[in-house]
Amino acid sequence: MRRRKYYLSDWTDGFKKKRQVVPAVLFLYFACLAPAVSFGTIASEMTNGSIEVGQFLLGSGVDGMIYPIISGQPMSF
Repeated sequence: MRRRKYYLSDWTDGFKKKRQVVPAVLFLYFACLAPAVSFGTIASEMTNGSIEVGQFLLGSGVDGMIYPIISGQPMSF
């Protein structure tokens, strides 16, 4: 209840300093995307095209959203 008045600022403060947020977001995006594409390519070759890179990316994204919900750690979402 004490944090209620700060809840909105928790979300908006990060976007006020775009010089720090945008590079961090881009780094994390590509740091997470590169291994998924690499492993997706390997999975595609190993399964003779049954699992393609797009399906692997989608599966990785869904798993990445389900894990924090199940583990009870929404901040890792």
